[in-house]
Amino acid sequence: MLGLDAAQSASAVSIAASTTGGTLEPVRAGADEWRIQNGRAAQGGLIAALLAQAGVQGAPEALDGPKGFLATLAGMEARPDVWESPPDPAIMLEILCKPYATLGDNMPAAMAAQKHFQDGVDPKAIEAIEVTLWKPFTEYPGTNYKGPFERLVQCQASTAFAVATMLTQGDITYEMGNSLRADPAILNLVARTTVIPDDPIGPLDAKVVLAMKDGSRRQAVTADVPRELILLTRERALAVFDARLAAAGARPGAARALGETLFAGGGAEVSAAQALAGIRGLWA
Repeated sequence: MLGLDAAQSASAVSIAASTTGGTLEPVRAGADEWRIQNGRAAQGGLIAALLAQAGVQGAPEALDGPKGFLATLAGMEARPDVWESPPDPAIMLEILCKPYATLGDNMPAAMAAQKHFQDGVDPKAIEAIEVTLWKPFTEYPGTNYKGPFERLVQCQASTAFAVATMLTQGDITYEMGNSLRADPAILNLVARTTVIPDDPIGPLDAKVVLAMKDGSRRQAVTADVPRELILLTRERALAVFDARLAAAGARPGAARALGETLFAGGGAEVSAAQALAGIRGLWA
């Protein structure tokens, strides 16, 4: 967007490598400051680009030098193979969208647990829960936490809390991390939950096995749930946006109407005044 040449772009990346980032300790501890990390990273990236445009030079090996990003922050000695290929814009189609208020690492397990809820499983009849999850997700800070739940983020990070909440509520909303953190039914299931790390299962899949008090076992896997819950299609995205606008009092079909306003003319630029007028019209 700034029209930087190759050297300036390289400097922008180098500057950003030194000025953006954060730690995972807030997630592990159930604290809140991680919520501003993405915003600060975007801010840092913009500042880095502007500095590079003004002639500030970044370190030539800021990413893969002996004291660079990979060695210092990622603990890697060699450049990853993927860096040898040019960026592929199509990778954006693999971006995951979170329909529930829990860590993305917990999403496959939550989806499988929702299948049990939809099948009418009585939470009171559950003796034990086994959650098989991709191993790196089980090692992420906070996912193995099982209480006591004193802060919202502790609930949002915990795999056991996510599964137990889905089994009892059929959903995981942001507020549930506050209002249900001491819910006896949820805490009872959390205590009965075991998370099993697995490498071959992959990041998009999970298995939730319920051992019932009558001796039977019930299994649900993420493959039982439509993938468009996390890999959004256009129709799914419009439906989600419509539901959120409706909750804010907008008229039915508001999402499509807003899209027609913003993208009229096949991508032609829309002025801020036109955009605001279109948004105001959603509540007409």
